[in-house]
Amino acid sequence: MIPDNIFENNPALAEAFRKEPDNFEVLSALGRLGMDHAEQATAITAPLETVRRWYEGDRDDMQEYEDKIEDLKAVTCFTLVRGVLPAKLAILWLTEFNQRLEARPIDILTEEKGLEAVISASTTFTRPEPRRHA
Repeated sequence: MIPDNIFENNPALAEAFRKEPDNFEVLSALGRLGMDHAEQATAITAPLETVRRWYEGDRDDMQEYEDKIEDLKAVTCFTLVRGVLPAKLAILWLTEFNQRLEARPIDILTEEKGLEAVISASTTFTRPEPRRHA
């Protein structure tokens, strides 16, 4: 169960993420938070033209990307549940270069075991690396 307070001031995200997801509602909510079509396409390994077509209303082939959309939803929810970043910053974290991952988290999501790697990297917000003494 997703806690109510992680979606404060983001009712559209709450609606898209709490119920049985409609894939387009999930992507649309992420888009309203700043994840553009190209970033969504990268995260779910879909061609950019396909994602654009979905936004134009032609969503016939969207089901073939259901698992990848679910991974994107899962990592977004995990990041939000940790409570360290508000929704817009969580999206920014997913789409910007990450030194620990040596790539953008959305790029890592496309790899085998990518979901686990991104979730692990997201835990560093609250669990900093131990200091090394010289």
